[in-house]
Amino acid sequence: GLVVALASSSPATASVPASVTIAAGARTATATVTTAALGSTTITADAAEYISGSAAVSVRPVSLNMASGVLVAPNLSRSTPLTLSDPAPEGGLQVTLVSSNPAIASVPATITVPAGQSNVNFTLTGVAVGSASVTASAANYQPATLPVTVDAVRIRFGSPVITTLSLPEEAVREVEVTLTRPAPAGGVVVNLAAGDPAKAAISPASITITEGQTSGGLVKLSISG
Repeated sequence: GLVVALASSSPATASVPASVTIAAGARTATATVTTAALGSTTITADAAEYISGSAAVSVRPVSLNMASGVLVAPNLSRSTPLTLSDPAPEGGLQVTLVSSNPAIASVPATITVPAGQSNVNFTLTGVAVGSASVTASAANYQPATLPVTVDAVRIRFGSPVITTLSLPEEAVREVEVTLTRPAPAGGVVVNLAAGDPAKAAISPASITITEGQTSGGLVKLSISG
C-alpha cells in the first residue's frame, strides 16, 4: 500500500490524521477532517514519488433561521417555518423553542427536524395582545430569534370606515378594503362575498394586500335589483 502524509496549514481551524494508507491496487482512501473553529485552512497530501495534492477547507457556521417577524391574532394559531442552513444530521435535529413571554405568545418546547431535511414548521399561538419573541436553539447551530406581534387585525370597508351602504338599483359603488395593521410577510388574501347574491354582486371574489400594506385597492360592489 501507499502511505500518504496529511497536514493542515491551520490545525486550530481544522485538523486531519498524520497519514492515511491507500491499499495495494486501490486508488482512494478516506481521511476524516475535524473542524475546530471558523476560518480557512489548506489540507495537503504527500507521498514518495507522487505529486502532492491539496484542498482548501472553509469552516463556516451552521444556523437556524426564521422570518424577520410574524403576526398572529389572540386565541388563534399559525404554522410558522423554521429553516436550517444545512440539512439535519443523521438521527434528526432537536430544536428547542422558548417564548420570551408565554402570556403573550406560546410555542411547543421542542420540535424535530428529520434527518436530511432543512425545513420544518411549528405552531405559534397568540395568547393576548402584545409583543414577544421566540428563540430557537440547537446543538452546534447558531440560534435564531423571531419577533412576534399578537393583535386582532380587522378588515374594514372604506376610508373613512363605511358600516352601511344605500344605493339605487343597478348602481355601482367602489369601496376600498383596508386592514387595521400592515399585512405580514407573504401578504394577506381577503375573500369577498355577498350575503344575498340576488341583491348584490361583488367583484372580484378576492384581493391580495401585499406585505407591509394596509390596502389592496378598490373593490367594486355591483348592486342589482
